Amino acid sequence: MGSGDPRAYLPPCLCARYAEASVVCCLAVRDVNDIETNHTDTDVPHDFNGKNFSVFKSKYTPKQCLELIGLEDKVEFVKGDSVEFMKNTKEKYDLVFLDGNHDYDVVMKEVPEALNILNPSGIVLLHDYFPDCKPLWPNSSNVVCTGPFIGVQQLQQKGLKFFVEPCGNMPWETKYSNEYATSLAVGVRYE
Repeated sequence: MGSGDPRAYLPPCLCARYAEASVVCCLAVRDVNDIETNHTDTDVPHDFNGKNFSVFKSKYTPKQCLELIGLEDKVEFVKGDSVEFMKNTKEKYDLVFLDGNHDYDVVMKEVPEALNILNPSGIVLLHDYFPDCKPLWPNSSNVVCTGPFIGVQQLQQKGLKFFVEPCGNMPWETKYSNEYATSLAVGVRYE
């Protein structure tokens, strides 16, 4: 939920290709397929200027990317607020990918709502999860996003039974040249 990056939609859609009834619901605060508007929203946290997809060096919108590989029927694009969507949906999901607003106060609302809409063996994938609030790419960037890590820690301290495991290093370069760390983390509910 929340990414304007076309690359973020491809892995779950590729997985959905092989599941008979699966449809991926992609939620964002704006229309990620809008090719006309030059966005300069100042009221959308963690937003960027420009067209949704051009910032990621893609000449295609997320929808166009999916059409190119024949997966357009596996995706429903929804415009809206993630917390409100999760509060109101009647659907249950196997995977909820939280990649929108990473502010602490939003994470404190999103994670419990995500757990409420998960199937019993479902997982939550968190983006921009920086363990111990330390940089992941020390040779390239000191940027740290603290909201997801601190929010999860607080929720756990308040009794939420939610285990999170950072994905660590990938076998390929991730965000920067010669850097293999990812800010992805997998979370599951436990009893």
